[in-house]
Amino acid sequence: MAREKKDRFRLSEDTRTLLKKSAVVGLACMVGFALVSFGIFKVYAYVDQNVAYSEAPLKIVIENRPAWMSDLLAEQICEAARPPGGHSALSRDLIKNVTLALQDRMRTSAWIKEIKQIRLAYGERPGDTLILNCEFRAPIALVRWHDGYYLVDGESVILTERYSEDQIGRLIYGRDGRLNMRVVEGVRSARPDMPGKHWAGDDLAAALDMVKVLHGKPYTQEIIKVDVSNFDGRIDGRDAHIVLHTRRNTQIRWGRPVGANDLAEISPAEKMQILEQIYRQYGRVDAGELWIDIRFDRVTKPANPAEAVKR
Repeated sequence: MAREKKDRFRLSEDTRTLLKKSAVVGLACMVGFALVSFGIFKVYAYVDQNVAYSEAPLKIVIENRPAWMSDLLAEQICEAARPPGGHSALSRDLIKNVTLALQDRMRTSAWIKEIKQIRLAYGERPGDTLILNCEFRAPIALVRWHDGYYLVDGESVILTERYSEDQIGRLIYGRDGRLNMRVVEGVRSARPDMPGKHWAGDDLAAALDMVKVLHGKPYTQEIIKVDVSNFDGRIDGRDAHIVLHTRRNTQIRWGRPVGANDLAEISPAEKMQILEQIYRQYGRVDAGELWIDIRFDRVTKPANPAEAVKR
């Protein structure tokens, strides 16, 4: 009985032969797959080192570069992103390393607000160009603090280190001579110790609100400074809390901050209408006077003719 049971599970000669052949074929497939994989690896390594690799510096392009961004600033950002030495278009770490370099740059400079996308592109050869798609902080004013000037964006974030008095003209005017940004003076709130931090203070916030209202109006091109020295009447409660200065060194006494609820003065919209009317009438926003006061229904000018500006 035991012998019959053992014979029942004994494989036939044909079955054994088939299993041997299957094993040989499987082994051959494994060896073939290994050889093909090795070949692919060698080809990839050859392409990576001899075809995709370049000793030339990687070209960096800022996608949708803002109109306000100078060539110098654009080159500084590109240089921060550019990997040292040669590069391979097949490198898996290239994008990662560039991202890390820009993130490190964000800790020391506030120009880059957010990294949206980084990708390789075809310039003169595959993978020789890196495209940066970032959201940048746009400077809207130069804030004077002691003997220096500092760029800030619309959210009061400080963007740069100190600029000197000699550099102001090149910063606030463009190549076409038009005004790019305005200077803020009279801020008392302390400056942050490094770029990227928020510059707190109601006086600065009010000045930047004023800058935003003046932006883009053709009749405000002559206004180059926003002075908040008397913010909240801290020097004299009867005088204008905000004073605008023109490039002719004349004054426009604006009054309360843009967002203030004060029935004693006319609204900001009415003040802007007055400035536009004055510009149309006189061809200059200061009406040709040493100063004008636009806080109330009637525009006030110097009573003494000697105070009038030479036209």
